[in-house]
Amino acid sequence: MKKKWIVSTLGIFGLLILICLGTFKYLRETPFSPKAFAKKDRSYFNPIFITKWTAGECPCLPIQIGDKVISSHLDLGFKGYFSINSSTLDQIEEKTLLGSQIMYGFQGHQYKKNVFKIPEIQISGKPFYSIEVQEEAKDFYANGSLVKDGVEPSPGESGSIGWKIFQNTNLLLDLRNKKIAFCDSLSTLKKQGYSVESFEKTPLIIERGLIEIDAKTADGYLRCVLDTGCTCNLLNTKNDQGKSMGELVWNSENYYETPLFQINGMEFGATTFRRIPIQIPIHIEAILGMDFLSENIVFLDFSNNLAYFSH
Repeated sequence: MKKKWIVSTLGIFGLLILICLGTFKYLRETPFSPKAFAKKDRSYFNPIFITKWTAGECPCLPIQIGDKVISSHLDLGFKGYFSINSSTLDQIEEKTLLGSQIMYGFQGHQYKKNVFKIPEIQISGKPFYSIEVQEEAKDFYANGSLVKDGVEPSPGESGSIGWKIFQNTNLLLDLRNKKIAFCDSLSTLKKQGYSVESFEKTPLIIERGLIEIDAKTADGYLRCVLDTGCTCNLLNTKNDQGKSMGELVWNSENYYETPLFQINGMEFGATTFRRIPIQIPIHIEAILGMDFLSENIVFLDFSNNLAYFSH
């Protein structure tokens, strides 16, 4: 996937860590019943093709609330269901205010967000019921996007889709073929033509509210966050040079390239990370963004806490 580095945003706004300091406990499980999926004793494979990408080459999906269609970026760095900007949310009448939440962006910016409940939201015709939606802060996209040569960031999408919406269904990321899919199992993927014998599995770590896996580099092991809302691979590094974030991101001398990158023994070859400080309350070692996810197939099996990878 070609990156338009000169004019595109870096896309690292995707990493949004939820810290429960507000009046509402947002992270509780929400009971929703996606009727579009088969019963538990039947297999399902529901593909969705990606037809739109952000300026930072991150995937977008349309969500529908009533008769309103909202372009939303798929952001696996966001533990939540949906986030919608204020102006769009104001146009939605059927919503109930549940409370507010204090949250943090990757540079340590603090945001107070209202949380609403909406009766039904659809993704590509698949309904989800009684869903909690955050009101997006007005400056969140601008504070989480970096551009080269001082170019103004492109306007963000009206909404975001977090990983929690997929947790009860399992998720295939086949972004090199411009699609994702709700899927129940590897056996179903095999029936759909995927060579599951070539998949390598590793534990899926979600205890901290992130989608994480362990990887081996030439310098040791890294705990990596999987984030479709992030354009680049990032390595959390202290800013001892006193440089601005833009200087750190675009300076080729500030890259870290490991000649070895393995996930449970599967070799992915030389992998490049950009060194930046990620200033949030939860310590993150590294992020695998679209640089990695656009070139490899990933199946997130939430039901068994496993992640599968294939070249």
